[in-house]
Amino acid sequence: MGAAGPSRHATWHSLKRSPTFAPARTVTVHVTGSVMDGEDVVRDALFQAYRKLDTFDDKCPLAPWLFRIAHNRCIDFLRRHEVRKEAETAAMVSDRVIPVDPPRRALGRAVEHLVLTRLFDVPTCKI
Repeated sequence: MGAAGPSRHATWHSLKRSPTFAPARTVTVHVTGSVMDGEDVVRDALFQAYRKLDTFDDKCPLAPWLFRIAHNRCIDFLRRHEVRKEAETAAMVSDRVIPVDPPRRALGRAVEHLVLTRLFDVPTCKI
């Protein structure tokens, strides 16, 4: 492990336990509308922050950087959620076509007459 290793490890532990991330947790829960979804977004944000620790400037405060990552993850979540809602709505639309002019009673009698005469060789009678 190079010189950046211990620093990255220490930063990660401070990141996980950071009280500066508490406002971001609160915002993710409010934005997503669910504690479970908010925690998922927080977990994704923390994972992304861990992966991008190499890009973090130690001279800058940690809280705004974490908040920005969590904010961007919330936006990603809302976009995915909206796409999912649109797909579910589209899937609920019926594929069946309703006829403009539904069959009348006379049509039913004509079909019945046709079936009886063809299948059972019943003599035709005038209706």
